[in-house]
Amino acid sequence: MFSFFNGIESWFVEVKENFFWLPTFIKGAIIVSLLAIAGIFLAYLNMLLLRAVKYFQDRRNEPVAEQIDVLMLEHMVQQDIFDEKQPPALNEFRKLPLHHKWGRELLVQKILHYRRNFSGHVADLSRSLYIDLGLHQYAQQKLSSPNPKRIVEGLSELFNMEITVEEKVVLPLINHHNRYVREMARCYFAKCSAEHPMDFLQEISKPLLAWEQFELFRLVTQRTDIPVPSFARWIDPAYHPSVISFCLKLAAHFQQFDAIPAVMSMLKSENLELRALSINSLGKLMALEAELELVSMYEEQPLSCREEILKALGRIGSGRQLDFLRSQFLSSEDFEIKKQAAKSIVNHKALAQLMLQQLQAQSVGQHHTILQHCLNPLIKY
Repeated sequence: MFSFFNGIESWFVEVKENFFWLPTFIKGAIIVSLLAIAGIFLAYLNMLLLRAVKYFQDRRNEPVAEQIDVLMLEHMVQQDIFDEKQPPALNEFRKLPLHHKWGRELLVQKILHYRRNFSGHVADLSRSLYIDLGLHQYAQQKLSSPNPKRIVEGLSELFNMEITVEEKVVLPLINHHNRYVREMARCYFAKCSAEHPMDFLQEISKPLLAWEQFELFRLVTQRTDIPVPSFARWIDPAYHPSVISFCLKLAAHFQQFDAIPAVMSMLKSENLELRALSINSLGKLMALEAELELVSMYEEQPLSCREEILKALGRIGSGRQLDFLRSQFLSSEDFEIKKQAAKSIVNHKALAQLMLQQLQAQSVGQHHTILQHCLNPLIKY
């Protein structure tokens, strides 16, 4: 045995001595090859370990998952089928290995699954079971985790189960450095806040992304348990531009006419996107008092704002700016301006009948084509 180790040692010494005499490029090739072999070996070892862990986790979880399914069907789904309104048997569920983290998470996953796929009594029982077993407490503990993934998991649980948490706990998360934590915290406020679901907007210092605004819009419009807040309070340069943009859209959607003065104040904004959106909102709110200001600012605006002004005048439809729309249709050299001016004239309906007849009689070429296009009720754009 001693001679065997001596042989190996002498072989390493010989290899080491010969290695230093090799050309540099061969040394580099050998080192790279050895590193590649070691990397492949570690990758395969990692795959094997992950598969082994997954195999043993599945063996452990499968009988518990089947037991949970049986309990859920027996104590919840069957009650809904046979119209038996009884609380779930908590003692049966407490026999599950809930003292283990994996057992609690498995039960939470099943409860969320049944709550997503069933409505009415089953959904209510799922939420009651979640609260009665104290599972919401573990979700709240995740909110103080340094790991953003754990925070998102906790917020997602509380969001889906509609569990109310003290605002001071969730409020710092709306400006978290991790975007997923921020987005989940904001959605949680919009859905689960008991009295003032949108008050978190005044605390926002990082932008609301476009898809996030869409999700918040959906959550706000679905809530019927509280009155719609006045969004005029956040249409103010003191707040983040994305907050102002979001509130302009909501004020127009809910037809909050008391927000018109605040919206008009944004017409002087240096932010081009906010200026165009405020013009758009004034049109949707049919703000008669804004017509003169829109016309007076028209000439000094860029193309995007000019189009929005013409569109807004068509939506307001008072008839007082028909001559202005006609002049833009006839004199402008921009095709989009001509088209939008013609569309706005058509939107005045009965008030513009005489003008439309005159324009049709006098127009030729491109002007006539645009008018015919805008008068076609089958064309929507």
